[in-house]
Amino acid sequence: MKVVYNSDYGGYFVPGDVVVDLFPEAAGLDPFTHEYQLFGDAADDMPRHDARLVAAVEAYIAKVGEDDTSLAVADVSGDRYWIEDYDGKETVRTPETIPWVKVK
Repeated sequence: MKVVYNSDYGGYFVPGDVVVDLFPEAAGLDPFTHEYQLFGDAADDMPRHDARLVAAVEAYIAKVGEDDTSLAVADVSGDRYWIEDYDGKETVRTPETIPWVKVK
């Protein structure tokens, strides 16, 4: 499974190019209108493992390059993940990467 996350400080958001890729009806709308913002909010609220979101973000990264976006895609084995956030910079955690405290 693949998961979209924000790899830099500042917080997660879906850029306009990805919004239009996910919702073609948003193309041509003024990004400062309420109608466009509804599409942006819908994209921001999608599950991070949504296949459509992952594909759109991977296409966006291929278009602009990894250095020009803070979005990234992580490969996750298994069916569980948790996104840890520190000042907007996110890390994808899985049961294998969480430092569990084991009680003896």
